[in-house]
Amino acid sequence: MFLKEKLIKIKGLPLHIIIKKLIRKSKESVYFFFRRYYIYLFNDSFLFGDFKNFKSDMNSFFHDEVKDTYKSFIINNLLKEKVIEEADKVSSHVFKILDLAEIQLDAKINWNEDFFSCFQWHNKFYKDIKICNLEDNSDVKIPWEMSRFQHLVCLGKGFLLSKDKKYSDEFVAQFTDWIEKNPYEYSVNWTCAMEVAIRAVNLTVAYELFKTDSTIDNHFWIKFNKVLFLHGRFVYNNLTNKDRYNNNHLIAELSALVILGKYFKDLKVFGFFSKPNQWFNHGILNLEKEMQAQVNEDGTSYEGSTSYHKLITEMFLQTTIICNLNGISLSESFNKRLERMCDFIMNIQKDNGLSPFIGDSDDGRYVILSSYYNRNPKDFNYLLSLAGEYFNRDDFRYFGQKNKQESYIFRAITHDKINVSLVSKAYTDGGYYLLRNDNVYCFIRCGQLALRGKGMHSHNDQLSIELSIKGKDFFIDPGSYVYTSDYLARNELKSTKSHNTLMVDNIEQNYFFPKLLFFMQEETFAECLSYKEDLFTGRHFGYLKKCGIIHQRSVNISQNNVRIFDELLYLEKDNNRIPSCINFILHQNVTIDTFQKSLVLTNNDVRIKLSCDIEYDIEDIFVSHSYGTRNHSKRISFKLLSDNNIVNIDF
Repeated sequence: MFLKEKLIKIKGLPLHIIIKKLIRKSKESVYFFFRRYYIYLFNDSFLFGDFKNFKSDMNSFFHDEVKDTYKSFIINNLLKEKVIEEADKVSSHVFKILDLAEIQLDAKINWNEDFFSCFQWHNKFYKDIKICNLEDNSDVKIPWEMSRFQHLVCLGKGFLLSKDKKYSDEFVAQFTDWIEKNPYEYSVNWTCAMEVAIRAVNLTVAYELFKTDSTIDNHFWIKFNKVLFLHGRFVYNNLTNKDRYNNNHLIAELSALVILGKYFKDLKVFGFFSKPNQWFNHGILNLEKEMQAQVNEDGTSYEGSTSYHKLITEMFLQTTIICNLNGISLSESFNKRLERMCDFIMNIQKDNGLSPFIGDSDDGRYVILSSYYNRNPKDFNYLLSLAGEYFNRDDFRYFGQKNKQESYIFRAITHDKINVSLVSKAYTDGGYYLLRNDNVYCFIRCGQLALRGKGMHSHNDQLSIELSIKGKDFFIDPGSYVYTSDYLARNELKSTKSHNTLMVDNIEQNYFFPKLLFFMQEETFAECLSYKEDLFTGRHFGYLKKCGIIHQRSVNISQNNVRIFDELLYLEKDNNRIPSCINFILHQNVTIDTFQKSLVLTNNDVRIKLSCDIEYDIEDIFVSHSYGTRNHSKRISFKLLSDNNIVNIDF
């Protein structure tokens, strides 16, 4: 990171906070100077514990009492062939990384490589590894995702159903190979505590699935548990809790400390090393705190991203369930807010069952219990299957019914058939407003930037809308595409021009620095002025200091019409007119025709008519429906000729 960009990030911080940061950084520099040589010389040779006789009794997703229930469920629902097919793919080293194409890897996996750009990170002390270079197309998320070991669940389920030794052999071979190629604290897969945490949790699930295989040598389990213990110690010593506002990384780390603390609770560890009970106590205490800090009262994440809301809901929910399975209860206030998080997931979905991507998205998951190869990043409903059982709610069960494989943990899946209709809903804390009826789904963004105005995962999308008519998408958020491997494309998709809102003279709503990828200082201060089930009015101030303009937008829906009314409110009445346009980003399946003075948009069998008596341009653009994918689409730009403009959409 350039010095100028570092200065930008600390600009505006109180002096005592800056001094505190400098002191902490200085101490860390000294510590890591000696740490790199200590680890190089001794690695884990001073780790003393009774690993020879250790066996964890933690109950997790496939604990002994539920294994028969799971097998019966798979067989009764004719899913065994699919589960075995996924296990065979993993055994053959065919992997699905994020939502990218399946990739065939060699017999010996290069765990430190971005398989798509062929860039490889060489092993050295983790603090000396440069994880990203904006001048090349490497993406550290690729080796990180592979090393999360989420695919081991596929192998384990295959073994559980068939008892075929090839699956346990593959598990042992992969993990042994990973250990050899990723020495403790000496590879790119030790550079991010969140990645270490997610990997550790998935390894505990693998242990539960394979522990009954008597053919696995005890020497392997000794090494396995030693390395897993080191994961816990690493996470505990590298928590990302040093900043004023924390994010999903810390939730992943705390969740892992809770699970690893329970996993190792009976292990006798000698010396001055952190103890599992310390991990557990720290994790539980701070998970409670982070639920209150990072999740708003209305159940929305303060990261300003629907995708990251899904991720932290998954982490909170799965950790809570594991605690529940082990007789550990979190507070009533924690559970109530978690339930509201699931409410948000249920309510924002469209008629097609998919949810809008607002803000950043990297398609991240915690533990993938089903559909490793066939999952849609915009389908959040797998969480409702779990939530329906945990909270005993039939509306959650109804929307999660396509993902029943997730909820076998609790009981056999039986519930009365019900019908649930979703309605308009306002999430004022999160800054999301939903207008909907039998024909219309309109999702509006109007609220504070992420992390209380720091904008880490925010886009310039204030007063932007997503619009679906009769179950078909027409106006969409363009997604994120990638992060570091193509920062120019990333910046394009998070820009004002790439959202369904008004743009004044090519000025960004909130200015951002091209190479400072996760920082956007609040300038919009968007606010909702009025909200009803069929009407929204809001405004933002992103253009006020730059050109003396406030943007105000009203959206009104009925059964056969959507009306969008944009106003430019000038701070000074004698201001000269500034070139402005209203952009609409189309779903890739939408085609455009003209009829008299209207544009006719068609998505499969649904047709809508846009009436707006002003000039427009149609441009070829790209959108991204999942991390790393590009889809050709179009943008319509209406050129404003007055301070007031109405777009009528009839269908």
